[in-house]
Formats: sequence, structure tokens, C-alpha cells
Amino acid sequence: MSRQLRPSPNCLNCGHAVTSRFCSECGQENTDYHVSIGRLVADLFEELFQLESRLWRSLWLLFRKPGLLTREYNAGRRVSYTTPLRLYLIASVVYFFFGGVMPQRSEPTIKFDPPTATDQQEIEKAPPFVRNVLERAMEAQKDPKAAGRRVQQALAEWGPRIAAGLVPWLAFLTWIFFRRPKLFFVEHLVFALHTHATAFLLMTIVELARWKPVGMVEIAIPVLMFLALRRVFGQSRLRTAWKFVLIWLFYGIALGLGVALAAAVGFFSRG
Repeated sequence: MSRQLRPSPNCLNCGHAVTSRFCSECGQENTDYHVSIGRLVADLFEELFQLESRLWRSLWLLFRKPGLLTREYNAGRRVSYTTPLRLYLIASVVYFFFGGVMPQRSEPTIKFDPPTATDQQEIEKAPPFVRNVLERAMEAQKDPKAAGRRVQQALAEWGPRIAAGLVPWLAFLTWIFFRRPKLFFVEHLVFALHTHATAFLLMTIVELARWKPVGMVEIAIPVLMFLALRRVFGQSRLRTAWKFVLIWLFYGIALGLGVALAAAVGFFSRG
């Protein structure tokens, strides 16, 4: 930053003696804010440029060399990059925002087969909880489009929560399969945050383009994840491959359960 140092030798925040740009006790910048409007505006643009340059540098590294950003951060080389949590939040907010505002290609509809007389008799004999569920399903049958919209709304509402829960789950899976004595769980968490940020950004690009080649995201995400696993944990292709398959399987099960639960909440809600 180009702001001038204050003439006072003591930090305004904690009173500790300061001889450099930052206070060694509390970390506050030792600067004089009694400056012109032009100086403040210039400082603002300088800070924004630094934040933006770190963000673009981080995004470029995510796709150019999957896993290298995680290695850099875990090795302590962090000042040049956006923090993993901030990167994840930016990517997820952008994806769910555009996913919510972009027009749907088709209106969601749930199809039902009309209940028969035998079905009605079975419903009456069912336990109270089961009978309540079946009756709600029959209510939804009267307006399938409304039921489809409720499911879609529930998925949009619960999507960020499901994704947030999958981050520590992925970190736990990599911690189990790539466990090393000198590698702490938080380092696996950094990998999980970067992996999800990459996935969100890919899906955002597809959403904005409104054009989805068959299997583009379904292929790109696992390929980038496999390359990231190889670079971060440094194991052979074969060992990384079988561990990746198991991680992908357990992750997919958790994702499917989360989506199914959210869809069920929307389907059986009254709206």
C-alpha cells in the first residue's frame, strides 16, 4: 500500500511501539487516515485490484494445474491466493445465484399413475404414518406441475446446505484413504473446498452458456478431481485410481441421499 506512515511511534489500536508498516502486537496497519479524498479513493482501488488479482490467480491455478493451489496453501504460500473458504463461498454463491435466476428450460412435472380401487383399500389398511404419506402423494397427483415446482424449490433452498455438508464429508473420505502422519485433517478440508469450488465454477459456466455437451460436467469434474488427488497426495496412478473410485462412490451416495431428502421435503410440503 502507498499510504504514508503516521508520525506517532505508538499503535493507535493497542499502544504498542511501532517502527514499521504493521504493529507487531495486534497487526493493525500503521497509517495516517487523515488524507485527501483522492488518496482514499486511490487506496480503495489498490486494495480491490490486489483482491481481484489474487482471485483470478487462484481461479487460473484451479483449472490449469488441479491440486497445485491446495499444495501451495498447505505449504504456507498463501499471500498470493484467495483463501479456500472465500473461494468456495464465491463459487457457490455465483452458481446458486445464476441457477436461481436463469429461466428453466422446461417446467418440472411429476407423473403419477391413477390409483385403483385396490390401492385405495391398501391405503386404508396401512399404518397411520404410511397412510399419511400415501394421502399426501394422492394430493400431489391432483396437480403434478405444482408438486414438481415444490420439489424444485426445495432443491434450490436445500442445495447450498447439502453442498456445505458435503465439504467435510469429502475431506473425511480423503483423510481416510490418503491418511498420512504429517497431514492434518484441515489440509484435507482445504482440498475439499478447492474441489467444490472447481465443480461450482464448471457448472456455472455451463449454466450461463445454456449449452451442455453430453457428459461435459460429468466427465470434467471427476477428471480434474483425479488429477488434483494425484498432485496433492503424490501417489501412483493405480493407487490414486482405486481410491478415487471409492471416494467418488461414497460421495455420490451421500449426494444422492441429500438430494432425495430435499426432494421428499418439497414433495410432501403443502404449498
